[in-house]
Amino acid sequence: HTAIHAGPLTPVPDMVEKDLNKSINTNIVATSRLISYINPLLQTSGTAVFFDDNHAGQNFFGHYSTTKSAQINLARTWASETVKSGPKIRILTPANMPTATHARFFPGADHSTLAHPKDEAARLLPEILAP
Repeated sequence: HTAIHAGPLTPVPDMVEKDLNKSINTNIVATSRLISYINPLLQTSGTAVFFDDNHAGQNFFGHYSTTKSAQINLARTWASETVKSGPKIRILTPANMPTATHARFFPGADHSTLAHPKDEAARLLPEILAP
């Protein structure tokens, strides 16, 4: 699961409620709904994978970091609840890659220093497929 809404980067006191609500609905409510839909499909032997992206406490990341943290907390809680019965829940943290979201967060950044998506996929795949 990688879907997120990244609200505008802004100081916390300047966050617009409409943007915050969109982040909450996409990053928290939709994730909860997704979990309830896929849990019966995964049963005891499937694996769900979530990707963390820790910007907690960084300036101007209020919308994103708050709701992304809550999203990952839902996944961690689900993992704890299913540790004995399944499904398996994996939470991975990919390296920064030259994505549209990264470019929006860090305009003008040197993308040559970022991980190539193909290389990052090769690095993460063994963790995703681990028994």
